[in-house]
Amino acid sequence: IVDRFKKTKHVRGKIFSERDENGERNILKGYNQDVTELIEKEELLHTSEANLSAILENTHANIYSIDKNFRFIKFNRILQQNIKQTYNIDIKPGDHAFNFLEKINPQEANEWERIYTKAMNGKILHFVKEYKKSNSYQSFTIHPIKKGNKVIGLACYAYDITRQRKNRAL
Repeated sequence: IVDRFKKTKHVRGKIFSERDENGERNILKGYNQDVTELIEKEELLHTSEANLSAILENTHANIYSIDKNFRFIKFNRILQQNIKQTYNIDIKPGDHAFNFLEKINPQEANEWERIYTKAMNGKILHFVKEYKKSNSYQSFTIHPIKKGNKVIGLACYAYDITRQRKNRAL
């Protein structure tokens, strides 16, 4: 429907009939509901999701978010591929962010629990971590995600800085 201001309106309707005491249809009733705002919000949400996906996937950084229980909410393909390559583990949203490490390297799992807990207490963290097994370095930034004054999760970014570190050593 187009209103008098030439703006498209989205309308959802329903029509039903009523029967009289003899079971004969005698009247049609119905209603219309303007769902324009709902449709526009859905379109905005889809656009926002597409933009977020483009930001996450068009980088060489490992980007991920975890909830207050240290479970993955969202992550990019780079992180997923790096965890698969490094630990031979396939991660999915809802997986615990460091449980897989408890079997492989309990000390590293404990270290990540301390890091995430510190960030969950509201601290923004910046640090470089050396991975001796792969002879590489990652620069991490971890930001608390807040709703009001309450931390509800973490936004985490890790960049491979191995080349810069090795060039500096020369």
